[in-house]
Amino acid sequence: EDYRDKWISKKFCVPRGWYSKQLIAQGGVCAICEKPETAVRKGKLLPLSVDHDHRTGSTRGLLCSSCNIAIGALQDDPSIISRASTYVTNWRKLHCEPLPNNVVSLNSLNSRKDIA
Repeated sequence: EDYRDKWISKKFCVPRGWYSKQLIAQGGVCAICEKPETAVRKGKLLPLSVDHDHRTGSTRGLLCSSCNIAIGALQDDPSIISRASTYVTNWRKLHCEPLPNNVVSLNSLNSRKDIA
């Protein structure tokens, strides 16, 4: 754990202990899907990944492997991620599948003035 803490601190230019504090702040779950990591390698559960902006190097939070791969595949581009969300939301609307109560459609978020 100490080696990993040193490695994260050096690689992402964050203070020692950042990962542990961030993990606690996030309740031990992914910042996007709010679920714990489920990926396993060599029989061991992987830790959440440190997400960072590839242009600036700034850390954003901790992500599960699935969400980290997903935003990477969408090129970390907010407009592409937004269009992907709209695409899935619209498909569900067309096919009469109501969204679960805990899911907010991107269209309703886009119409809010208080979100920048």
